[in-house]
Amino acid sequence: MSHPMDATGNTPKVHRNGPEPKHDTLVIEDMNQFVQILVAWHSEKVKVLEHMMEVPDGIVMETNGIDATLTGDLLFGFKAGIELALMELGTLPFAYETEPPEAANDSTQAE
Repeated sequence: MSHPMDATGNTPKVHRNGPEPKHDTLVIEDMNQFVQILVAWHSEKVKVLEHMMEVPDGIVMETNGIDATLTGDLLFGFKAGIELALMELGTLPFAYETEPPEAANDSTQAE
């Protein structure tokens, strides 16, 4: 069985080394900012999961120091898990409109 190789001749790996990095806490000033941050976060998560659906047969995934070559049933299970995550994340369950920043500032200045 052959494994995919990158330009250097190495088998590429998917890495997962422990928990996600901690992010600074954001101070939300208004609902418009909150919606923009939430939509951007959701979009980025969906893009990452969709990218993971395209991993080739034979890619090596490293998690907590253990390598696993994703082929056959293991690859199928990996992609099934990603598909479930995409179904769960789905589309945002609300409609939204954001105000341009100028409109929000104009209304406070008019008072």
